[in-house]
Amino acid sequence: MKISIKLLSVFITILFYGCNSDIFIKDFIKEIPETCIVENGKEYSLYFDTADWDILNINNAQSDDFKICDLDGNQKNNSLPLENGETAILYFENPYHRFRIEKRNSKELKIICEKNLDNSPICFDIEVGNKYLHKCINVSLNPTDKFIIDKVEYDLSNDFNYSNNAVEQVDYVSVNNSSSDSPVKIGIYPYKNSYRIIEFTSIDYEINNLTKYFGEQLPEIAIPDIEEGKPVIRNTKAIFGTGKQKLIPEKVDKNFIFEVTVPPGEKKNIEIYNEIELLTTNYKIYASNPQTGEKIVFKGTFYSRDPFGYLKIPEK
Repeated sequence: MKISIKLLSVFITILFYGCNSDIFIKDFIKEIPETCIVENGKEYSLYFDTADWDILNINNAQSDDFKICDLDGNQKNNSLPLENGETAILYFENPYHRFRIEKRNSKELKIICEKNLDNSPICFDIEVGNKYLHKCINVSLNPTDKFIIDKVEYDLSNDFNYSNNAVEQVDYVSVNNSSSDSPVKIGIYPYKNSYRIIEFTSIDYEINNLTKYFGEQLPEIAIPDIEEGKPVIRNTKAIFGTGKQKLIPEKVDKNFIFEVTVPPGEKKNIEIYNEIELLTTNYKIYASNPQTGEKIVFKGTFYSRDPFGYLKIPEK
């Protein structure tokens, strides 16, 4: 009895498929590229063969938020999936990404990327179909143009702190001449380990995402130097980025050497210090994106530690 029921079920299924072959065989899109690559500054259009499809879902999109609007840009209250051939524009946006997916008619799906500040493509897939057939469209949105720096400002006249009374140990030398009956001379390079240390800091979280705004190669900008105890802008440059940067000091010669004589039968321990100029001042960096027209201002504090002399402290 069970076998008869199963055979009857199979027969009915085959009969139904045969009588309704158009529903199952007709494909709403016959050719889909392996990946729909949306180039910077260009739209991508995908064309369909029939009208029997809807946007069902967006998978793996990196955007934090999206909304569904009608063709006039008015937000709808519904969510995916769309139904019954519904037209719509899907907007995706966060501080680093902005793109949209347009279904204005049943023959075409359009993908437009206005902003992708990542340094690699955004990859996701659009699920389309009907109640009989689902297909996935793989999409890759190439990075768009980065920001450029328009202006750099330091408040050097009213808001800076300067001092030149700091010292920093940079070397330690120990010479044991206790078993000799002749003096020994050694050469010491007090600046061989010396660097000017600079840093840009900010309480703004975006300072940690500079590579999104400017790319992997962060821009160089002018930084203040000290002349006669006052900050000035000359030709010294540093990368605008987070973390401390080591620069070759301009006020000392890294090849400078002095001699120390240790008498016979003695041992000397010598600590080497650098005299340091300290500077802090506030900065504002104005940047804009030529492609989107967006503008941003980075604010924070610039720090500098610059060696200008040395001290030696001998110990027995």
